[in-house]
Amino acid sequence: MIRLYFDECVSRRFPVELKEFYAVDCPELETAHMLDDYEAGEFDSVWLERLTSDKTWIVVTQDLGKDPKKEKLPTICKHLGITHLAFSPAIINAGYTIQKTAIVTAWQQILLLPKAPPGTHVRLSVLHGKKAVPRYELSVKGKPFSVFIAPFIEGLP
Repeated sequence: MIRLYFDECVSRRFPVELKEFYAVDCPELETAHMLDDYEAGEFDSVWLERLTSDKTWIVVTQDLGKDPKKEKLPTICKHLGITHLAFSPAIINAGYTIQKTAIVTAWQQILLLPKAPPGTHVRLSVLHGKKAVPRYELSVKGKPFSVFIAPFIEGLP
């Protein structure tokens, strides 16, 4: 089961379209959007606190915690033990269609996010291979997600 909770920086269409897209292949997918329960501009610490009672939710965000005037979502998530997936600046700047493409392309890795230790900060980035063909993949602290997650998955060395 995978549960994705989108913050207000991400389009409200995203959770709806993702759920529809995976209705057959991943019927256990649950999605929600921060704006379904809170007003725009709500402090991250307020709406994230609610997720501490059920840490099966993975936060999907464009908030990289770089605005000095705002709370730092990645820091709050780490402190509260909430795993979160953040788009890289290149994916954020590329717009909605590329963000959807990135999520779908990295889907098999995303399905493993619940196995990561609570509070893990995961980055979804684009890499350009030969002939500038983009590849989308997850990483943790600059390490490929597949390497990071291997020790947490039963049956893998």
